[in-house]
Amino acid sequence: MTENNWWKVENLRNQEKKVLRINNHDEMEEGNGDFGSYRKVLKGESFENTMLASHNDLNPGQKIRFINKLMSIEIN
Repeated sequence: MTENNWWKVENLRNQEKKVLRINNHDEMEEGNGDFGSYRKVLKGESFENTMLASHNDLNPGQKIRFINKLMSIEIN
């Protein structure tokens, strides 16, 4: 899998299958993406010890307010 086609359905499916075979979260290496981070949490790892904050926007409201201030959009 190359960096520019990771998002294709077949590649995501293969990545998910690979991560689901890992039963011990200590065996999970970096680079497993969202699947690896979610699997770590399901296996008992604390949220702070995952990369979920970098995968997902944990405070979207703040981002929307910031972007709204940058743009002058009139909402009717």
